[in-house]
Amino acid sequence: MAILPNSSFVRVLHLGNSQGSIYLNDIDTYLNRYPELKIPVYVPFERTIDIPLVDEVLISYNRGSLHKHAQNNLIEVFIFSEKSVVELINVTNHQSKLDSDIILVNTSLSDVTVTLPDLSILPEGREIFIKKTTDDVNNLIIEAQVPDQIDRDSLEVITSAPFGAFTLRAGAGGWWIASEHPSGTVLDDDGGGGGGDFEPVKIYANLASRDSTEPSFVYVGKVEAVGTSEDSPSWRIYRQNVANTNTPQEFAGGTVEYIHKWTERESLTYEEI
Repeated sequence: MAILPNSSFVRVLHLGNSQGSIYLNDIDTYLNRYPELKIPVYVPFERTIDIPLVDEVLISYNRGSLHKHAQNNLIEVFIFSEKSVVELINVTNHQSKLDSDIILVNTSLSDVTVTLPDLSILPEGREIFIKKTTDDVNNLIIEAQVPDQIDRDSLEVITSAPFGAFTLRAGAGGWWIASEHPSGTVLDDDGGGGGGDFEPVKIYANLASRDSTEPSFVYVGKVEAVGTSEDSPSWRIYRQNVANTNTPQEFAGGTVEYIHKWTERESLTYEEI
């Protein structure tokens, strides 16, 4: 099924948690000549397919086979709508353009660095979605241009997690991480049950961990210097409910100051700011 430039489509990734291809029984390829004949759609093992976003596919996404298989952690599904899509394969460096909306990065051969556009010529609120599309240990490195910064204190974020993803939003004060895909969140082994195993992610001077009793909560801590002790009162910590991405981040003590200890994260009070 051909995807036209800047069209709306669904990208489906087989996560490898079941053997063989996955059958999407409520979606057609639209390639058949006879309306009464249906040509089935399969997602190949550990491969990706793109499907045009027509009504039938949207229904499947909301309550059909796409929804069911995603709920069962067999596939990962994203809707890309009227966006400029760049797919990077066999490259090590990429300068994103002003009209870049979605950047899909294959890191199977090496680390890949994506440099963000100059903020001075971008409108506030512009978002760029950058995703690692491969299951390997190589790094996806996202760099801001000097003097721009990411979340006020870093020139780059780095993830080695399989399929890790970030949405970055342009603002007056710099680039802001608007969201991190669960595969792109550092989860320590000491986090409570319910989340399964997660591959580590390196975000510059960051740590993250699940709550030991409420696994839907993830704590993210930042410091201004790599190597800072986890018991030092030098951390800015926020809490995110990853089970409901519409909930706001809550910051320890209701502040963005670097004054907390990472080791005390679960005993602190959290407020939206």
